Amino acid sequence: MSVVLLDPRFPAMLPVDAVPLLGGDVSYTEEVPVRIRWVIADLGGHTVEEAEVLVTTDPENEQVVARLNRREELVRSPSLLVAMEPDRELESAAIAAAPQVPETPEIDVSGGGYVDGEIVGTDEHTVAVAGMRRTTRTEVPGSVIDELEDAVALMARALRQGEWEQEQTHASLLTYLREETEELAEVIEAGDAAGSYDEQELCKELSDLLLQVLFHAEIANRRGFFDIGHVAGA
Repeated sequence: MSVVLLDPRFPAMLPVDAVPLLGGDVSYTEEVPVRIRWVIADLGGHTVEEAEVLVTTDPENEQVVARLNRREELVRSPSLLVAMEPDRELESAAIAAAPQVPETPEIDVSGGGYVDGEIVGTDEHTVAVAGMRRTTRTEVPGSVIDELEDAVALMARALRQGEWEQEQTHASLLTYLREETEELAEVIEAGDAAGSYDEQELCKELSDLLLQVLFHAEIANRRGFFDIGHVAGA
């Protein structure tokens, strides 16, 4: 029996040693992102309530603690390994949460902070709605395009392979859309009140909201009306 501990900052970074474990029945703690569950499904993993392999991003989860206390195998994401002392335990939450003075990161902004360039593959309606000129592809970092393409492909595959996903409609997803929107609003409001944002949570909630947009667009695409490209263009 094994626990696969993913880095909550980089949950898609699957440990190589974990791959052979993820081809059968797998269970998850509740916080593991759905997109990671889809990736594991592509490896052959079948989601069940309880399995010998438990995937998590939370080392303090009760299930995780109980299983580790039973001396089950722990397979950690490479970014969580301690280079000089691999057998050391992860830092406690209290230590990890200790105040630090981070360096000011340099943020690359597509288009150098403004939108400009030639109109590319659009129509007059889209230009009128956007109210601005489209960027050229070369102004968008390749890594951003790669991530977006992966997200779109993953959503399309989910609606082809996932029984639950195939049953969803625009109406059935409304509850999730409202929940994700409210959670994003809470993070923003908390940041405004505190004078600074929890950047990791803000990114996470935005990704949850993006998942909803991708989901609705792919449902419409299956009806033959429009896809995520039309949504982005509009």
